[in-house]
Amino acid sequence: MNYELAKKLKDAGFPQPDVNIGRGQWMAGDIGQDGAYGPTLSELMKACGEEFDELEKRGDTYFAFGSSKNSANMKIKPFLGGGSTSEEAVAKLWLKLYK
Repeated sequence: MNYELAKKLKDAGFPQPDVNIGRGQWMAGDIGQDGAYGPTLSELMKACGEEFDELEKRGDTYFAFGSSKNSANMKIKPFLGGGSTSEEAVAKLWLKLYK
């Protein structure tokens, strides 16, 4: 995951653990920019919760699929995140689900 995507997650409210907690990677931007946490795949999947449906790889691209539920508890509104890594795909899915 790159700094720009980690920063988007941070700005959208993705939890930023203490430096000694979490298995992801802390990243720094340009001088004067705040650091941002790049979560692991398992942290991202957990953060998506029940809205996460599946992750698949097609060629060199990963796709993460998710959906929300309506008041009758039926799945609606399919969401998609894609990227060159599984973490990138699920991070983009989280942004679509919760931004």
